[in-house]
Amino acid sequence: HLYDVEILNQDGQPLPSETRDGYFNNALVAKLYVDPPEIIDPTLVPPKTFEINITLDDVENLYGYEFNMSFNKEVLTCLYVIVNDVLGETNYIPETQVSNTRGFVWVNVTYYPPAVPITTYTPVALATIRFRVKSLGASPLDLHDTSLTDVFGNPIPHEVTDGFVMTVI
Repeated sequence: HLYDVEILNQDGQPLPSETRDGYFNNALVAKLYVDPPEIIDPTLVPPKTFEINITLDDVENLYGYEFNMSFNKEVLTCLYVIVNDVLGETNYIPETQVSNTRGFVWVNVTYYPPAVPITTYTPVALATIRFRVKSLGASPLDLHDTSLTDVFGNPIPHEVTDGFVMTVI
């Protein structure tokens, strides 16, 4: 918080200025989110397809993750889920489930030795999900029941951000 700020010129005369408060936080909080966060495209008509990523950023020592993502089953059909090799790591067990009748995608990935725990401060795509537009409308891409764990199975605190798709304006 800035207060009693005065900026002077070389003659000691006040200069016009504005101040704004700032924010600092050095606690790292991992972020799990749908990327892109919003797709609004009137050209996405049946049976066009599109992809989204479930992306992770600012994480240290990740050794497993899980998420559910719900979608509007009347508007979208999930065609497939690809679990990506994050930072080239291939020592993991992927489990996926898609239910187009219930409108959800579930992904669980567990790394195993000799996997190196994942640390990244730039966004990485954990999974790529392809959808087909089934009918015109809108659908949230709701990430829920998410979990990030370290090599000891301890939870890693994280923020979650959902996505949104609209095929009509």
